[in-house]
Amino acid sequence: MKDFAKNSAKKLFESRREKLEKEIEETIGNNIANLDMDKLQSMTQLKYFILECQRIDGIATLNFNQQVYADFEIDGAQFKKGQDLVYNIHALHHNKK
Repeated sequence: MKDFAKNSAKKLFESRREKLEKEIEETIGNNIANLDMDKLQSMTQLKYFILECQRIDGIATLNFNQQVYADFEIDGAQFKKGQDLVYNIHALHHNKK
């Protein structure tokens, strides 16, 4: 099963890489001087690529703090008013569930 998943991921990656390369070629060709903000903003494959890179290894992985404003419980875990919560964005994006 792992080999199937790896091969599927590799094929998906190759397909998306090809789409991105095609978009770059069609938008600016081989000359970066042809790039301007309008063209950059029109490049949807590039946008998806950047968003996926940020999802996989974003710059903000921890330290999203929230303060509990009222006592509550989730699945047996008790949270008290005034308690600080820190959640791990990286773990949320990489949870296999």
